[in-house]
Amino acid sequence: MITGISKRHWLIDLVGAFACGLLVGAFQQRSADSGEFILSSLIRCLLGIASYSIVALVLPTLRTRPHSRLPNWLLIVVLGSGIFYFAIHLIDTLTYAVKFRYMQPELSLAQYVLFYLQQFVVGLLFVTIMDSILSLPIMGAIHYLGEKAFRPKGVG
Repeated sequence: MITGISKRHWLIDLVGAFACGLLVGAFQQRSADSGEFILSSLIRCLLGIASYSIVALVLPTLRTRPHSRLPNWLLIVVLGSGIFYFAIHLIDTLTYAVKFRYMQPELSLAQYVLFYLQQFVVGLLFVTIMDSILSLPIMGAIHYLGEKAFRPKGVG
């Protein structure tokens, strides 16, 4: 059962996850479109919101969680960034990898898989760090303001 304080933190985390997902999705979309705004390409914003929100919804339900000393909002920022990378780049990488495999048949399967695995992991680390740095101030500000605005009754 979730207590009042836990519900308050959960709601603040969810609002922060929504804002971070929207921010990171819009940033990625703007970068991908070279500054153009195309209504049909809001999919990155929706994927960003979904990625961060999934972490915010699942994290409190875990009985044991990684790095239990870290606050939930910090884990939401890092794990949401990683999930967003997977959502955006996994399909694109696999599609390109299949096309590349037919264009470069001289590579062995091991060389080919290792090449793409290295690229994917480097991209995952870089983009997760970049998106986490981008969304950390937003999540921190929302969490701070939420704590100030929704204090429990009786706390000065």
